[in-house]
Amino acid sequence: MKTLIPTALACALMLIPLRAEGQTADSGQQPEFSGVSTRYFGPYAFPVPDLLDGRIHDGLHVELSGDAVAGRAGGRENRDWTFAPTFRLSVPLWTDRASFTIWGEFHEFYFDTPATRAARNLAPGALPLKGNDSGNLYFGIEIQALKERRLVPSVAVRASTLSATGDDHEAARHYDAPGYFFDVSVGKSFPLGEKAGSIRLSGTAGFVCWQIGEGTQNDALLLGARLAWESRHAGLYVEYGQYKGREKDWAASYGIDSGDFPQSIKSRLDLHFGDFSPFIYVQYGFQDWPFTQFRLGLTWSFDLLGHFSAGASR
Repeated sequence: MKTLIPTALACALMLIPLRAEGQTADSGQQPEFSGVSTRYFGPYAFPVPDLLDGRIHDGLHVELSGDAVAGRAGGRENRDWTFAPTFRLSVPLWTDRASFTIWGEFHEFYFDTPATRAARNLAPGALPLKGNDSGNLYFGIEIQALKERRLVPSVAVRASTLSATGDDHEAARHYDAPGYFFDVSVGKSFPLGEKAGSIRLSGTAGFVCWQIGEGTQNDALLLGARLAWESRHAGLYVEYGQYKGREKDWAASYGIDSGDFPQSIKSRLDLHFGDFSPFIYVQYGFQDWPFTQFRLGLTWSFDLLGHFSAGASR
């Protein structure tokens, strides 16, 4: 445990490449707002992160999936579509209390509408309405600060950074800038019986930050909660998450929508067949994340640390 706290602090310091600097406006003059926010970009620009539930993966965890995302920025009658193969990989480090995680989309294929482009303040006809580009990648360190006991909840800490690997910035698909977030999640399970499984409640609080200009950044408070049912053969959860950028209220005082208050409700069903678990995931966004996401995928889990320990003991 003594080694985990310094490690977490070191990881956090490594993930702060940006200088926090507030934006100011001259008296009587309307300031310019960045427009670098979830409302004016594609679905993978910087959505509300999937929450932890007070636990991390203590073994090797591989997830491969495919997404179909319907956008409502141009109105429900003018939906745009994005399709992408996605992935998540968690690798335990020197202990089952720490893991390195990378996730994102391999590549995306998008089909915009004129109404979508207008809603994102892009010039009509300047760019093709359909295209494809490379996706964003996230990297993170997850720490199991406390393991669950009878009267003690589990606590997990995460520090993650968003790379600027996504392309097609002219079509407003991804931010041409990095970002990062930190969060702490607390969770507790309540058994229902041997066959009925258990109910798990968890909550998350954290900090989200992304670059909006040279030397400036927007920051937000990340909040979320999850309700889950778990058994040996299946798992189901519903969660709510949000973050609200500091430009939101400031811009509203000038009658401008800065678009930096994404909210979403997510649900996921997993079916367990040994080490493999097919799943279906749905996310409905509102406020400043106008998308509905559908995902089908398969996960594979492997006790990597146990495998090496068994091999070393032979």
